[in-house]
Amino acid sequence: MTLCVNPATLSNGAQIRLVTGYTIETCPFYLLVTKDEYQLSRIWPSMTTAEALQIAVPILSLWAVAWGFRQVAEFIKSRNLAHSQE
Repeated sequence: MTLCVNPATLSNGAQIRLVTGYTIETCPFYLLVTKDEYQLSRIWPSMTTAEALQIAVPILSLWAVAWGFRQVAEFIKSRNLAHSQE
């Protein structure tokens, strides 16, 4: 259960104060979550730069090859169009 908390030191020495009257979206302080809630909130796993490059390089390479094929196809199409107009 997620709670809205204010990490202010109170007069009795408490370090965290539960704040009521706020939803998760409107909490102006901090949200206190359980370990399970935190794990569920992490959609993208943490990855290193090397791991990110292992994903990005093939995607960008495929895009570059597709762009190159498109350029060649447009060149051939323009040459065929020019020859047919003569």
